[in-house]
Amino acid sequence: QYVMYHYPELETGPYRPHWKNFPWENNEAYFLAWCEGKTGYPIVDAAMRQLNETGWMHNRCRMIVASFLTKDLIINWQWGEKYFMQKLIDGDLSANNGGWQWSASSGMDPKPLRIFNPASQTQKYDPEAEYIREWVSELRNVDTEYLVTGKIPVDEREAVNYPAPIVDHKKRQQIFKSLYQEQKQKN
Repeated sequence: QYVMYHYPELETGPYRPHWKNFPWENNEAYFLAWCEGKTGYPIVDAAMRQLNETGWMHNRCRMIVASFLTKDLIINWQWGEKYFMQKLIDGDLSANNGGWQWSASSGMDPKPLRIFNPASQTQKYDPEAEYIREWVSELRNVDTEYLVTGKIPVDEREAVNYPAPIVDHKKRQQIFKSLYQEQKQKN
């Protein structure tokens, strides 16, 4: 709240000036898949489905899905911020805005290229895939190793009607880093 009080312009824009014209891709099909929890990334999908069903998710999951939206899908953080405010039962403008700007690296963040890897986040925070199985029902009987690594064989995905990953994390991470560096040099 302190930051929002002293920087009220954050309600409608980024803290870091070079983010005002960041070349977001804003792919609406990707955004819809993210909103519905159908990205092909089990931890992201579990978190989004929990949000949609309960209006809440753990802070770690908020960071994972925010990083994924902004740095894998390269969608403007404000789309995610708005979606969260429509869904969260504990939605608070200053906390939500601050969290999204932190995740997108457009806020007061000393590590601007922090990009969460969905697989490593799963390995650290859901090593037995219990959370994933709770919220992504079609994956309940899929081998834990596949869920934790995110490397579900095509035949298993198809058998349970679970989508393939909509983007390649490693490739998108490199694209985001390049866009960030280009934008930073322009300003």
